[in-house]
Amino acid sequence: MKKLEGHDVATTSINLHEIAYGFNRIGKELPAEIRFLRVFEFTSKDSLLSAKLESELEKAGNAAGRFDTIIAAICINRNAVIATFNKKHFEKFCKYGLKLFDI
Repeated sequence: MKKLEGHDVATTSINLHEIAYGFNRIGKELPAEIRFLRVFEFTSKDSLLSAKLESELEKAGNAAGRFDTIIAAICINRNAVIATFNKKHFEKFCKYGLKLFDI
């Protein structure tokens, strides 16, 4: 989190679901820092881009998980840089304009 200080931090509605699910599953309250983040919602524009990315990667034999593809599309459409510990999952989207934040 220290590396993110000074940056405008947001999350996607998909990531918020994943985080909230994890906290609910272990019976803990979602931290206020996460609850009050700006959230990029999944729109029809994101839906169209994620479908295109998913099918192109599949055809190239480099399939990606659907949630990762949706998250990548949300970030690409907003010119947002993604900070992730699963860098390997998202590197394949860089050729489509995704930017990765080095954490």
